[in-house]
Amino acid sequence: MSSMLERKRTEILERLVCGIIKMMEHLSQNQKLNALDFSVDLSLCKESCELALNGLTPYCTVNPPLNGRWGKVFPNKLKRNAKLIKSNKFVEKIVSEIVCSNRIRIRIYAFGDLSCIEDLEKWNEICRKCKRNDFWLSTRQDTILYEFFENRKGKKPENMNILYSMPLVKTPEFLDKFLNKYGIGKSFITTKKSESNCHASKGITKNSKKCGSCTRCWNSKSVTYFNHGHMKDFGKLRDYLRGMLRK
Repeated sequence: MSSMLERKRTEILERLVCGIIKMMEHLSQNQKLNALDFSVDLSLCKESCELALNGLTPYCTVNPPLNGRWGKVFPNKLKRNAKLIKSNKFVEKIVSEIVCSNRIRIRIYAFGDLSCIEDLEKWNEICRKCKRNDFWLSTRQDTILYEFFENRKGKKPENMNILYSMPLVKTPEFLDKFLNKYGIGKSFITTKKSESNCHASKGITKNSKKCGSCTRCWNSKSVTYFNHGHMKDFGKLRDYLRGMLRK
């Protein structure tokens, strides 16, 4: 009798595992963030990435998961996701995975970025279909944001927090007005721990480098990360951004 129960229990566990693997075909459980994330490879955003186009080294190109720590599995998922987001099945598939996951918070692009306005429109649709979930998008694609909000009169769902990434430099007044008008926050990178309000980026121990119960990125309009070694050419990046503001 006990062996029969054990076999039954094993069968149930196997079905659960298979279901989880199938469910997470595109989303990933991000242990650091304690949330789900959707990411793509760099084939989409690199063509419009101002950092890469100007000889700088973006964080995403030196992050360990993209350099072998996950072997071939993770990069393959990024390529698969880059293909999916351009298909008409994207919204349906992502909504299905979110609902089945029973998780609340989703990070949009832990790796990669928006590549066109249609990407943002699809994420808006997902947010509206998943009203019980909270979404966080960090992006440097100001031209896409401007086209969506100003020219196409798009509206940001209440459950999506957008942070415009502008490290190391003071945001120019015209950009501040645009971001404030549409409820878009800002994120920064600092070289001083005292200026950072992100405890995970300042963490020394393995546990303190995780977000835990912190939800600042999902609900705050200003997040400052401590540069913890992943952003290369830091001085060059600062000089480049300051030069852009003087143009």
